[in-house]
Amino acid sequence: MDLIFGGMGTEAWSMTTYVFYLLVIGVCFASACIFSGVKFQWVEHREAVNRIQIALPMFLLLLVKGLSICGTDVVGGYRLNFDTATSVADIHDWTLEKGYILLCVLIRNLTTNYSVFLFVVAMITIIPVYYVIQKYREYVDVPITILAYTAIFFFKSLSPIRIFIAVSFCLLSFSAIIEKKYVLSICLVFIATLFHITSIVMILPCVFMGFQINKKVIGVGLTAVLGALIVSRHQLELLMRGRYSIYSVSTELDFGMEVVYYYVPLILIYFIVRLVMKEIMVKEYQRRLFEVSFVWVLLGAFLRMLAYVVEIFGRMDVYTVPIILFLGVSLQIIRQSSPKLFVVARCIVIIYVLLRFQIYLNGYYESEGLMPYQTCFGLVL
Repeated sequence: MDLIFGGMGTEAWSMTTYVFYLLVIGVCFASACIFSGVKFQWVEHREAVNRIQIALPMFLLLLVKGLSICGTDVVGGYRLNFDTATSVADIHDWTLEKGYILLCVLIRNLTTNYSVFLFVVAMITIIPVYYVIQKYREYVDVPITILAYTAIFFFKSLSPIRIFIAVSFCLLSFSAIIEKKYVLSICLVFIATLFHITSIVMILPCVFMGFQINKKVIGVGLTAVLGALIVSRHQLELLMRGRYSIYSVSTELDFGMEVVYYYVPLILIYFIVRLVMKEIMVKEYQRRLFEVSFVWVLLGAFLRMLAYVVEIFGRMDVYTVPIILFLGVSLQIIRQSSPKLFVVARCIVIIYVLLRFQIYLNGYYESEGLMPYQTCFGLVL
């Protein structure tokens, strides 16, 4: 139970902030549910409601992130780098990725207000999520997709802003893969590396899908790579240089329960939905969305296991944002099969994503500086 509730009640824990975060999750989910039940006679009105259903919770998340000044990285090095970014040569940390440096320099020469910079970063982070959910809304359970993003990924984005800019481009890369635009998907990953070099790992699904590699082969291949890295983990220390030298390489293996809680339920959902699809007709596009997004589940499990060998890989599971679409499309397929089964499955998924939120916040609220929540206007919760 310490994994879930161990951090609550400590001196650094803020119950007010905790309740606020739960309210954000609840309001986003509730608003999406309300608008999903609204029916209009005219097509143009229905289209407007569909857009509001996604835009309203995304706008709330934009405000929560854009006005926030909490987060270890946000109040630390990022602030100093922005303040000194009068030119590329003058920025404090010249080892940062060039895309991020250019973004800092561009906005710093337009304004000295750090909060404006953070709001622009929030827009870059949130708008692609809105775009992708809006694009696939016909094939997913929209409220669950929004809930999954808010509970699993959103609060992680409050501190490590560089990596979440990269995540945005990788999410667009995922969308390009769905459309079978593999060159575009690779280009978007390379743009992501200009903001965080670790995003280069997202070339893997581009290759997997581009060459139509079977998921069994992908699973076996990732397992083999994991085994090889475990065996050669001492040699990995030679690669951990520069700004990434702070991330240690484990000398002893100690696989925790997080990977079980996070990914075993997703794998079970995959096989259940595969059984359901044998009984009903599923649109080819929807089937592709389901199958391709599951590759990100496999990749996420791989990265989480790898984090027990090299610490930095623990942060890299943020690139698995497409699992929100995996959950959404899975429930939509179940809904088409059995409304009663859908209600049960939806409740289980809600519990799952809230559990992931609780595990993350319990384990990282202090190290990531997520409590108390503070805004640029001086509000402290």
